[in-house]
Amino acid sequence: MQRHHEDIRTEGVCGEISCRYGRNGVNVTRIRMSKVKAIGQEGETLAELTGETPMIDSVLNGYEIKGSLSSGKLGGKIEIRLLSSLDCHHGVFACDVTYNDEMGLGLTDMSVMGPGLSEKITGGEHKPSGDSRDGDNCFRLEAEFSEKTSRLEKSLDYNIDRIERVLFKRNDHVTMKLTEVEQAMNTKLTGIESRFDGKYTRLDKINGDLSDQVRLVEIRLSQDLATCSSQYTDLQKQMDDLIRKEGNSHTTVSELKNEIQDVVGSVKISKADVCSRGMGNDVTKNYRPYEIIAGSDDRGPILCDTHTDGGGWIVFQRRTAGDVDFYRDWTEYREGFGSVEGDFWMGNERIHQLTSEKAYELRIDMRYHGREAFAVYESFIMESESDLYKLRLGVYRGNAGNNLHNLQAFSTFDRDNDRIATNCAIEFHGAWWYDKCHVSNLNGQWGATQNKGPRWEGFSATNPVTFSEMKIRRVPRP
Repeated sequence: MQRHHEDIRTEGVCGEISCRYGRNGVNVTRIRMSKVKAIGQEGETLAELTGETPMIDSVLNGYEIKGSLSSGKLGGKIEIRLLSSLDCHHGVFACDVTYNDEMGLGLTDMSVMGPGLSEKITGGEHKPSGDSRDGDNCFRLEAEFSEKTSRLEKSLDYNIDRIERVLFKRNDHVTMKLTEVEQAMNTKLTGIESRFDGKYTRLDKINGDLSDQVRLVEIRLSQDLATCSSQYTDLQKQMDDLIRKEGNSHTTVSELKNEIQDVVGSVKISKADVCSRGMGNDVTKNYRPYEIIAGSDDRGPILCDTHTDGGGWIVFQRRTAGDVDFYRDWTEYREGFGSVEGDFWMGNERIHQLTSEKAYELRIDMRYHGREAFAVYESFIMESESDLYKLRLGVYRGNAGNNLHNLQAFSTFDRDNDRIATNCAIEFHGAWWYDKCHVSNLNGQWGATQNKGPRWEGFSATNPVTFSEMKIRRVPRP
């Protein structure tokens, strides 16, 4: 860009300014000339060339304006002849050019020129002179800019080339190191595979020995079963003989049947009338470890643990085989499910009625990897359904860890009563007194890991236990 102060032969013309732009590799899209009123502020546009208006030739408000913008990469120019003495001595003009560079990026260059430029910058007064030629600075600025641009481009190309060479060298070095690491890993893997092959051989031998032992056990069991069947047949014959001798005596027949069933171990009706503390210590009764007792209500029989810690425990949760699905809704947990002869849940409503009528303690027995553990709470109350079967616990003792959330409501997948935004029952596949979410989950998915199985944190960590019983016992009056 350059501005010329020359002798102008046209009548009334006191000066001329021009804005030219053209450079290899760029595509000029706009040239604009404007009059600057104050540095840093938008000026008054005098002329503007774009692709839509590539030509201008007019006289307007004291300016003779000519200009053209060529298509492609030829650039363009605007020439303005000044007809006002005030502009010739105090005017400041700006030229800005918009173009696309070699990469297609849109950029803008700007230059400010005119005799009044020093006044705008310093704020001082400018006394007009007969011949002002300060516009030559603009031309020198553009020439210097173009030269610097060329040097910068060469420097940039040199630095990019040098960086690429360094990166290639480092890439070769990294590739070599990775190859060394891969070779070392392959050597270690070969050693590990060799060691495991030896262990697999030993395991195969152990498996073969176990298979032989299993076959021996199966043979012995088959022999024992045949013996029992023979004894049962003999007893059945004796019973038939007795029936014939006694005629239609129903009482005698019933007694004989019970005796025979006791011999073969198929009795399911308890000899006990009540599940009470200390019953396991009464050697005269000869109670079995578990007795099934008829309940005092119409909700079915009760499973009584007669031996643990003196016996008298009413079992309300039992999981031993995983053949009963414990992922149930609110109603099923309220009413209960399963069978006292296998895995079952007594039912929240029945547990509530028992613990609200009398004082009870709670005991939880578990097994995991051949180990046993228990947790006892000296008092236990399950509140009503309107209180969401909330848990109330007394002092803890035991070796399993205190992993129940006291004063917490019961939750199922269709009744979310926990203290977190997500539904813990859904996330951990169970139903429990969840908080945020749990440190125990004995009603979780059987055999599942990652906290979703029937686990107790202080005993089995995140893994599922292989046996669990929850039971309550009347607390003696002080």
